[in-house]
Amino acid sequence: MVHRFGEIIPASGIYRVHHSEHRVPHEVTLFADEQFPRCSRCDNAVMFEPLYLAEKWTAGNRIVLHQLPVLDNEQSEAAANSQ
Repeated sequence: MVHRFGEIIPASGIYRVHHSEHRVPHEVTLFADEQFPRCSRCDNAVMFEPLYLAEKWTAGNRIVLHQLPVLDNEQSEAAANSQ
């Protein structure tokens, strides 16, 4: 099952992120009961595919990801492509 930005994350785990054309899929760790984050570059045109779910992960000391960042090499590539 594929999830989209804004949906509630059903289970903690590792998800594969599919972006709208600007980068290859990658993996992120997300926690249950939070919202799937938007991408800072392709906004809400991002999808999440569950890979490894861990129902019993605890919150502990964690960082809540509200938006997927653009990596430095993506910014450099975008600048080079716009010239």
